[in-house]
Amino acid sequence: MVQTPRPRALLAACLLAGALAPSSALAGTITVDHADDDPATAGCSLREAIAAAQAPASAAADCPGATPGANTVVVSAGTYALAAATGGGTSDLVVTAGEVTIRGAAAGTTTIDANGGGRVLDVQGGTVRVESLRLVNGVLPRGAAGTAQAPTGQAGGNGGVIRNAGTLTLADTRVEGGRAGTGGDGYRLASAPGDPVYGPTGGSLGGRGGDGGGIYNTGSLTLDAAIVSGNNAGDGASGLRDIAGTGGLSGEGGDGGGVANLGTLVTRNGTTIEGNQAGRGGGSQASDLSSGTGGAGGDGGGIFAAPGAMTTIETSILRGNTAGGGGSGGRCQMDTNTRDGGAGGSGGGLYDAAGTGTTTVTDSTIATNRAGAGGAGSTADTTATIDGGNGGAGGMGGGIATAGGTTTTVARTDITRNSTQQGGAAGAGGARGDDGPAGHGGGLAPQPGGTMAVSDSTITENRGVDVVPAAGQVPARPAGLGDGAYAAGTLTLDGTTVAYNHRPGSTTVGSGIHVPAGGSATLRAVLASSNGAANCDGPVPVGLDGPSLSFPASCGAPISTDPLIPATADPVPLLRPAPGSPALDVVPETDPACGGLDRRGAMRPQGTACDLGAVERLQDADVAATAVTTSGATLTGSATDERAGTARLYVGTSPDALSPVGESATVAAGSVVSPALFATLTGLAPGTVHYAQVRIERPASGSDPADTFRGPVRTFTTLTPTPVTPVGPPANDGGPTPTPAPVVVPTRLGLVRLSTTPKTVRVTLRCSAAAGRTCKVALKATTRERRRGDTVIGLRARPKVRTVTVTVARATRTLQPGRSTVVTLKLSKRSRQLLGRFHKLPVTVTASLAGRRAASGRVTVKPARSAKAPRRRT
Repeated sequence: MVQTPRPRALLAACLLAGALAPSSALAGTITVDHADDDPATAGCSLREAIAAAQAPASAAADCPGATPGANTVVVSAGTYALAAATGGGTSDLVVTAGEVTIRGAAAGTTTIDANGGGRVLDVQGGTVRVESLRLVNGVLPRGAAGTAQAPTGQAGGNGGVIRNAGTLTLADTRVEGGRAGTGGDGYRLASAPGDPVYGPTGGSLGGRGGDGGGIYNTGSLTLDAAIVSGNNAGDGASGLRDIAGTGGLSGEGGDGGGVANLGTLVTRNGTTIEGNQAGRGGGSQASDLSSGTGGAGGDGGGIFAAPGAMTTIETSILRGNTAGGGGSGGRCQMDTNTRDGGAGGSGGGLYDAAGTGTTTVTDSTIATNRAGAGGAGSTADTTATIDGGNGGAGGMGGGIATAGGTTTTVARTDITRNSTQQGGAAGAGGARGDDGPAGHGGGLAPQPGGTMAVSDSTITENRGVDVVPAAGQVPARPAGLGDGAYAAGTLTLDGTTVAYNHRPGSTTVGSGIHVPAGGSATLRAVLASSNGAANCDGPVPVGLDGPSLSFPASCGAPISTDPLIPATADPVPLLRPAPGSPALDVVPETDPACGGLDRRGAMRPQGTACDLGAVERLQDADVAATAVTTSGATLTGSATDERAGTARLYVGTSPDALSPVGESATVAAGSVVSPALFATLTGLAPGTVHYAQVRIERPASGSDPADTFRGPVRTFTTLTPTPVTPVGPPANDGGPTPTPAPVVVPTRLGLVRLSTTPKTVRVTLRCSAAAGRTCKVALKATTRERRRGDTVIGLRARPKVRTVTVTVARATRTLQPGRSTVVTLKLSKRSRQLLGRFHKLPVTVTASLAGRRAASGRVTVKPARSAKAPRRRT
């Protein structure tokens, strides 16, 4: 007899089956099969596929594969040109809801081109992930011109290539060639009887430029190994004169040439923001009575962090970006007055106006960015009676500028070769106006009310502007102040190197840090050397919190002798103090300023105390014994050095007679990652003191002779066997049986072995700890990309100048002591793509205990071998 299942049991079985179904079964895949952006074309276009991913129920029959859950749109290699909408609309691909992934073949081979007809992508809601695509040529129209009823020109549109109000991730994707909208021109007022008169000058106001030349974000945006380059925020428009001849105010340039962030932004894994520009201020038109005022340039050539925004920049590069230049003041044709040029924009790399938000920069590079130049003052045709207008001031902070009420935190970052620009030229007239002052703070500029805290970083080769007067022009335009940093707000430097900041062609002009009236700067374990005319200057002296060094003497630092750091264009790793430097081993280990990581990620201290400046000189060799028994022990060693060498463990029963044990390991010059040193000892004498040491044998190199660096000698004592108690009454020897002293076993971690598959790295670890304790281990696997411009040209395991560290895998585990444990790290998709391209992936694996590096090693991942066809039997 066949029984029919009960309804309740059937329902439970269905629910269980659904729960056990793999989540991938809920995800759909939609394949784009042609590049034509015309719905009349047969097949599945990119636009139709994205629409189907959001609304599977109403998807076109040509785009099958969508499900009610997450959907992936697969786009093969090629160029997909977007068509502008009918009726003058834009070309935007729009996402309003759902979970959508848009995946290309590779960032260099799959291109979506807006053809200047609008944005590429407009995320109005939902969760979107874009992988391996190149999004280009998004150009927005200019704002509408003013009218008699609304004389002010409208602002240009925001987000040239992308506008995001949802949750968006760009992975291995490029955003290039975007332009936000230019502001609309102001209305020419009083052109007819009864028209209004508007504006402080009687003329109309030009519209401001749009923000975010590449990306405008009000939602959540993550840039993961992405490139944002060659984008422009919108320029401000001109303010038009009224019919009586009074000029209007010109519009400000748009902010954020690369990215304008009003929401949450995270950049990581070598993301590069490069060659972007904030908008220029609008220039005023000629007028009969008084000239108009030039618009201010936009802030944040690379990234603009708006009030309330949350911005996290890690393992990223901001390079070659420029804040907007100020607009000119126009020309006055009669005899009333002239106006000033617009100020240049601030923050060539990053402008932080977050206020109540937060902005942090870690493990990154801020290089070759520029603040904006000031606009020229207006000129007067009637030169006998009207003075010329004043030039606009140059912008602040070539690398980073911080607005009032905002706190910016910078750690383990290079701020190098950034610059400010000159102020605007004065206009001619009956008397020449004043030239605008050049911008201050070639590297950094916390503005009044703003706070900037910098730690374990380098501030090098930044420069201000020293303007030379033209023939017959006296005096020269005011020069900029503070080539390295201009502390008009509050600046704190902790464990940082400030070196070689000065004017072009001169090492005796300018300064490292300038503190104007109302500002403050505090130095803590800082190395300042060879900065123009002075390391520190200005009417307000810098404060000192513990020891620092200034060479030549300034800043009030207690140490003023040569720190022996080389002059170099590459701050890391070559700005390390040489042997014998007075900057070595200065900060006691008990001082709060000593500890953590240096710019390269090396543990502080390496010697008996911490070094001054950003780079801790590497020379560390140490050993610990764990799992000590009556006849054996486990030795785990570490070794780092600025010179290359070979490290090995040594052990013996006398500190003067040690023998090598275990296998030797290569120490890479300047690497913060120690090779694996591990030895299991057996056959030791019980109850005996043993001595252990790590030695690094270094061959001759250049002027350095061959030698051996010896780490400290550590001791451990093998256990005394417990005596066997005989049967019968105990012997009375007149005293109690001695009890062995307790052995304190520190928690240690050993990296025993590394192995790989094409998709994983297998790490064998051994934990040594006291009874009842465990090892809580954090594992990270990294590689380093070598780049030429935007192109990855190779991979390295070891640090090297002009390489970018990329994390390829992470894991955390809790290990039980006394046994080996294998942890499998699954490689990221990007790392597998790199493996497919370069046919090998050098990986450095680092294991940390309680936030401190405990063990590390290197291994090379190789692709799977092609399977051979089986032989046929004959």
